[in-house]
Amino acid sequence: MANQAGVMEDLLARFPDAAGRAGFMDIVARDLLPRDHHSVFWGDRMLTLDKSMGFLSESRFAEAWEQVRGAHVYDQYDNRQSIAWRMHTLVWAAKSALALPAGDFVECGVFQGDMSHVVYHAAGLTGSGRRMHLFDSFAGIDPARVAPGEYGPASNYVAHANAHYQRAGLYESVLARFADCPEISVHRGFLPEALDGRAPQAIAWLHIDLNAAVPEVQTLEALFDRVVPSGLVILDDYGWVVLRGQKDAEDEFFARRGYAVLELPTGQGLVVKRPALALSARPPLRGEPIDLDPYRTVFAGITPYSGSVPGGFTVDFLGVRTAHEFLPQGLFPGSEAVLHQTHTRLPDITDGETWFEAVNWVEAARAARGQFTMVTLGANYGAQAVGAFAAVRALNPMPCALVAVEPVPENLAWTRRHMRENGIDPDQHWLIGSAISDSNAPMLFPVGSPGSGAQNGFATNEPAARENHVRAIQAAGRVKQALASLLLHNTTGLMTNLVPDLDLPAEIKLVSCVTLRDIVSAFDRIDYIESDIQQSEIIVFPPAMPLLKQKVRRVHIGTHGAETHAILRRLFVSDGWQLIFDFPPNSRFETTLGAFETNDGVLTMVNPKLALLERAPA
Repeated sequence: MANQAGVMEDLLARFPDAAGRAGFMDIVARDLLPRDHHSVFWGDRMLTLDKSMGFLSESRFAEAWEQVRGAHVYDQYDNRQSIAWRMHTLVWAAKSALALPAGDFVECGVFQGDMSHVVYHAAGLTGSGRRMHLFDSFAGIDPARVAPGEYGPASNYVAHANAHYQRAGLYESVLARFADCPEISVHRGFLPEALDGRAPQAIAWLHIDLNAAVPEVQTLEALFDRVVPSGLVILDDYGWVVLRGQKDAEDEFFARRGYAVLELPTGQGLVVKRPALALSARPPLRGEPIDLDPYRTVFAGITPYSGSVPGGFTVDFLGVRTAHEFLPQGLFPGSEAVLHQTHTRLPDITDGETWFEAVNWVEAARAARGQFTMVTLGANYGAQAVGAFAAVRALNPMPCALVAVEPVPENLAWTRRHMRENGIDPDQHWLIGSAISDSNAPMLFPVGSPGSGAQNGFATNEPAARENHVRAIQAAGRVKQALASLLLHNTTGLMTNLVPDLDLPAEIKLVSCVTLRDIVSAFDRIDYIESDIQQSEIIVFPPAMPLLKQKVRRVHIGTHGAETHAILRRLFVSDGWQLIFDFPPNSRFETTLGAFETNDGVLTMVNPKLALLERAPA
């Protein structure tokens, strides 16, 4: 021990300053350690012994790394390997991301583009069909966005960093560097604001290197929900002591979502996005806490509509105008009968089932690629189709194909009108004036009370129900009249009330039917099916399940009954669908986002086979 102490004193005497000691460490790592070890990695303030480091001999990586090596001095040491291992982590993650069915690449914090360059060339993004989006202020770190004391009480970190990051012509040099890379887009502006309207909806590889906790977490809040299952998030600064404020803030962000960040010896942090957890196949219990926290920021990036509204209309957060006559009367103050100003808000969980409808609109819209196709069964006045269209228009503009199935003629006319009043040409979409069933045989259907949405073709056509119709006609002495009416006008002449204790009359008529297989077979892909056909789903969906598994990505059903809810849940779960929302009707629920009550019930499923969406050709 005494001899070691003497050696240390001698070394300190020979190398009294930091620069000298750094040079001595370089000699030890480069010249001394290789005498006793199979391999040495010395760079980026990291020393490893006897590791294979196969990435250094991989031809594409070695070529790309050699083109940037030495372009920037990262520390006080003189070493050839520098940040090569950090680059290798990014390239490995990029190759893994390219193996996923969908998702673009996003780098937040670009500097001079060295990391982007290596990832682009070494991972093989050229011709992959994936885009790479590079975001940077190109004006350094904004001191106003730095948390007090983030780098230590007397740190000059921001000034030191900005000496590099505020270099004149940096933005122009990055543009020129990637001018011949068609997959790369360079965006200038402080984050997260620069993401607005520019960030892709599906992300497979996300690299964040902003050197400040506040904008890094704000960027995660804006983008993490867009990371596809098995997508990778790399945090460049996570493990560095001087940047501990970022680690603490990011640990808190991910802990709220049930993740733990893997700290790497390179100083990076790694998170792999897991698939959304399927809910239990049993009904949630009344009052049981249910975690909806992943949807806390589901409406991020949407500015609620604010502006003028014509008299006789209401408007929602996406700017969709709805005529008052389509809705239950008595809901609107007299001031809305004339042109008025309004300020809407984003949906809230306490809105109940309408919140889940809006979530499905935006989730389906964000996930779509190439063309958005949506089917609404029991369209009523077309609210779900127009809402989904508005979400696509706001979040992910692309051609849309809307299919509205509605057997009540007045409702179908209202659907056409509702589309036109929201800038949609109904003649460019499919409006089907038929009931939907398990076969194409005509169906007895209660037609009337437009806007009520209370019609149920299943209950009207059960054998017992048809026998009741016959007995009612016989008891009224109207057999001949009913026969003539049925043959001449497709109606029995029987009247029914759709909802007990409410004045909702309807006439039982003979209507044509389409099947779900008829509709789904007409499309290569369907992004979203919404169904509100008053429990008729239990005969409509089972025959179509094989075709749904091939072509449909998301299904949302208002189940209208505990037994129907359970039947449909079992149907989809047994076929391998993933439950997203599972809230039976006529219940109250306490969730992490707040409490709400159901009336119709909420059942949403996604198709794991198609959940990772293929990207449309560029």
